[in-house]
Amino acid sequence: MYQQCSKEMLRTLNIPQEYITSSANFATLMHIDSQICASHVSSLHFRHSSTAPSQDLQVYHGQLTSQIRAVKLFSLTSSVGGIVALPILANEASRLDNVALVLGISTTLGVFTFLTPFMLHFITKKYVTELLYNPQTDKYTAIVYNFFLRRKLVTFHADQVTVPDVPGIFTTFKANGLSLFVDPSLFKEPAHYARIMGYDKPLDYKLNKVTEDKGGTDK
Repeated sequence: MYQQCSKEMLRTLNIPQEYITSSANFATLMHIDSQICASHVSSLHFRHSSTAPSQDLQVYHGQLTSQIRAVKLFSLTSSVGGIVALPILANEASRLDNVALVLGISTTLGVFTFLTPFMLHFITKKYVTELLYNPQTDKYTAIVYNFFLRRKLVTFHADQVTVPDVPGIFTTFKANGLSLFVDPSLFKEPAHYARIMGYDKPLDYKLNKVTEDKGGTDK
């Protein structure tokens, strides 16, 4: 997202390509461009605040929402059916003399009845189906599904978001200690994604400084 913002700014400024390819010039441009992008993204809040509608604005909708809902609904329905059928099948299987067959049927039914819903919930619990923004409170509300397919609301401010240095599986950022996953390309207004991820803040050059210090020490 930041690189996209940088490219757009460089195109707007009409800077020659040969000037950009110089490492010294590129570093200067990146520093200036970070300030421009920060001002551009930060202005989003003030544009919305001027109108200040009372209702929440949908700024993101997950593309896989309907598929996830259908799969979880099928899994929960199958689990309920499995729980109802388990005593009947266990009773019928107990009449057989083959112990291995009885154990096999019970294990298979138990996996589909109990394990599958928990596995699906573990994978999909971080998936944000909708992201709403309230201009009056300047807060976001992420909507995810809980185990029983009920909507769970996670309300947070952009300053409460933390981005892991090493993102975990299906984790884009954390809000209020909860891991959430979004697809950057599905934001209706990319500036919201940039603000949540902290791209409206100046670049941190601490990593470069640490690398340079280590290089000097090794010498």
